[in-house]
Amino acid sequence: MKKLVLLATIGLFAGCSSMPQAEKMTDGRSPSSVKSVTVSNVKELLENIKSDTEITLRPGTYNVTAGVTDNTIKNPNIETSAAFDGTEVHIKGVKNLVLKSDGKGLPRIVADPTYAKVLTFRESENITISALMIGHDNPGYCEGAVLKFVGTNNVLINDRTELYGSGTYAVEAIGSQVKIDNSILRDGSYGIIVASSSTLEISKSFIKGNAEFDLFSVLDNSRVTVSNSTITKNSGQTMAEVSRDSKLAFNNSTFSSNAMAAAFVGSYNTTSQVVEKGEVTVNGKVLSESEALRMINQKRARPKRK
Repeated sequence: MKKLVLLATIGLFAGCSSMPQAEKMTDGRSPSSVKSVTVSNVKELLENIKSDTEITLRPGTYNVTAGVTDNTIKNPNIETSAAFDGTEVHIKGVKNLVLKSDGKGLPRIVADPTYAKVLTFRESENITISALMIGHDNPGYCEGAVLKFVGTNNVLINDRTELYGSGTYAVEAIGSQVKIDNSILRDGSYGIIVASSSTLEISKSFIKGNAEFDLFSVLDNSRVTVSNSTITKNSGQTMAEVSRDSKLAFNNSTFSSNAMAAAFVGSYNTTSQVVEKGEVTVNGKVLSESEALRMINQKRARPKRK
């Protein structure tokens, strides 16, 4: 079933609104025109997902499933797709989009179907997601990533964004470029990320409570870097599956209290046999399997009482 999910993942932006004078978006990008919108409910959110738009979400829960099931959303950038137990939302052909909190809390973007991805972005560019909680309150299994990016470049997820409760992975990236900074990736049913023909950078982030297969799946000529992050209390078959043409690097990151059966393995071929793995380094060094496994599963030292 795991391999079916990976194969299924090998699978987001237009519109414009002008202002008299260009203004910078939250991450410093300066498109020629930016429309700033503040929203309070899911209908307002989905209707304003367009190019060159900065959307500020007030505190609350934005259930994207409920937002599309009544067929009242009129937005050419929003499409829907059938999931096993409901409907999921796809954002397509958008450029220069920011989704962010108003600073008074972490607004929640959720999906009801346990097997649906919360948001899928396709053929999009310059996407920023800041200070939001995105996930499933009741995670599924075999399907239902939190965020999926297909053919989407220059994605930034930052500023305490929390991705939680996936049926598979917090992030699935296919032919995309994604950066995750100062965020939390927790409680995924399969692992943390799957990258196929993608570049993915994780920095200053907290990764915890994920299970049960390969926490990092780095496939099809992908490059993944994890820097200055904490990886703790995860469990599963392996820390990472890395295909022979891919690379995974951990730099200045801390591992503690994980329960992994193996550290790093190669990808699987069509007969489910493990083949030669790609390059995996820890602070620039290639570790033996036993060294890597001891590092990954080491217990966090308790502070001594004075």
